Amino acid sequence: MSAADELRLFADDNGDGRFHVEDPWTSKAAARGVKAGTDRYRVLTVFGRDLAGRTDYEVAVELELLAHVAGTRRGELVEAGYVEATDARRPTDTGALARVHRITPAGRDALRKADEADEERRNAVRMAPQGTQARGRPGNAPPSLYGLTAPRDRILEELGRRGPLTDLELGDAIGKLRTAAGTYRRQLELDGLVEPTGYTGLTPSGRHARTHRLTEAGRRRLNALARPQ
Repeated sequence: MSAADELRLFADDNGDGRFHVEDPWTSKAAARGVKAGTDRYRVLTVFGRDLAGRTDYEVAVELELLAHVAGTRRGELVEAGYVEATDARRPTDTGALARVHRITPAGRDALRKADEADEERRNAVRMAPQGTQARGRPGNAPPSLYGLTAPRDRILEELGRRGPLTDLELGDAIGKLRTAAGTYRRQLELDGLVEPTGYTGLTPSGRHARTHRLTEAGRRRLNALARPQ
């Protein structure tokens, strides 16, 4: 998770987002941040779509996250005041009752600001000289955990590491424009390595975009790529 330079609802989601009591207020602000494309943002978006609230189990199923990951992200959002517990409980897959949480007004404001900030960044990219835009945004892409460089391989890595993503999110993750990421993703889909899910993700403009995930063949391919030579 990359720390924010200033208090502006920016934080990445590679770490656990927690902070210690003795941390400076800037570190706490970064840990509580919401940035479009991160798991924390995706979890908050799910709560934003359902006024009745969701359980951690329901969030995990929709985003195809591990249950403890969804719970950790939700806990961070509760600490930030973006999500709150309700009195309602609903059963999980094991039959146990889980508490329902819902988004707060502060959470809706954080979601709006995160979308606005992301839209500003995208507008800056669109306004860049054509030659610069065509090269994508490699400077903003995190490095591969496995040392992968080919765009197709990087897409497999991101889908395997983060779960279902839209083409826009894939483009950000590998430092390419959405259209380029979509082209690579479609090739992988034709090869049987990637498939669409039944869910959509919100774009900064508020539109719904289809998410994609790895197939079993895709996971085997990623495991082969990630295996030390």
